[in-house]
Amino acid sequence: MTLLDNRSDVDRYIDTAITEIRAMPSRLGFVRRRVVGMDVWVECPNGMNHAIDQARESTSGTHLRLVAALEGAGIRGTSRSNEHAVLRLRFVARQDDSHITDEAVFELLARLPMQLHWSDLVKLEEFDGVPAYAPLPPLQ
Repeated sequence: MTLLDNRSDVDRYIDTAITEIRAMPSRLGFVRRRVVGMDVWVECPNGMNHAIDQARESTSGTHLRLVAALEGAGIRGTSRSNEHAVLRLRFVARQDDSHITDEAVFELLARLPMQLHWSDLVKLEEFDGVPAYAPLPPLQ
């Protein structure tokens, strides 16, 4: 089995009705799995507030919205002129019942400004409507 075959096997079970998944292994124990957003870790040389503003602007016209930002690894650098923030940004679907596709993820990453160097990405999933990720404090 190739990676592509495995990917299509996973996609087949996303947003499927309960009657269609009876052949699924019982060890999975859930009926519906959805990707509802993503966490992206970014570095920004211009500070946390500037990074949040740029990230918020990047979501304009997309299926995602910025809902939380958490300072991740703190401030790096030895002088005031070269310090930069490392942030964890949480983006979720604009519509509560929608599923985030890989294309939506790629679109948002392509829209992030060059100054925001993203280093890690984690998809946020829910199973049968129950979030499978920890909450973050909302943006003020």
